[in-house]
Amino acid sequence: QLVGIKDFVNKSKSYDQFIFIGMGASAILPELLLNEKWLNNEKLYEGFYDDKKSFKPKFYFIDGTQDRDIKDVINNYEKTLIFFVSKNGKSIETKTIMENLIKTDEISNNFVAITDYGSDLYDFAKSNNFLEIFCNPPYIPGRFSAFTYTGLISAAISGVNIKKMLESVIEF
Repeated sequence: QLVGIKDFVNKSKSYDQFIFIGMGASAILPELLLNEKWLNNEKLYEGFYDDKKSFKPKFYFIDGTQDRDIKDVINNYEKTLIFFVSKNGKSIETKTIMENLIKTDEISNNFVAITDYGSDLYDFAKSNNFLEIFCNPPYIPGRFSAFTYTGLISAAISGVNIKKMLESVIEF
């Protein structure tokens, strides 16, 4: 999976804005891994970043309960990737945002799904030709989802060396 994540990160270098939409851990984990307090803590992330100076993308994390029009945060549709994150793909809030955005031609080609294989989100992403679909291993419970695509994709895009991070977790 690390090779696939690395390939995706290389393909996503042409984007400068990344929006993650989800509920609960699906929204919290990517945001936690990119929290500025954490990112500025040299000891915490020591050795995880390949090149911390290259951290340039702009990240937004949208919990479906927020009163925010997502179109207000998009600077450039062509340079924005939108990630819909849901383990089972049934979160009403996430589905509503997704169904509204799919109607926006300028952005509908820049969608990525992070979900379980066969979920509602997986089926929607397949039928709407999402740019990428990442399927988390089904046997991993939500409390460990930070170590699946749910947490690792945002961390890798930001420059975290996720291989080193995972090795550190295993060692711990």
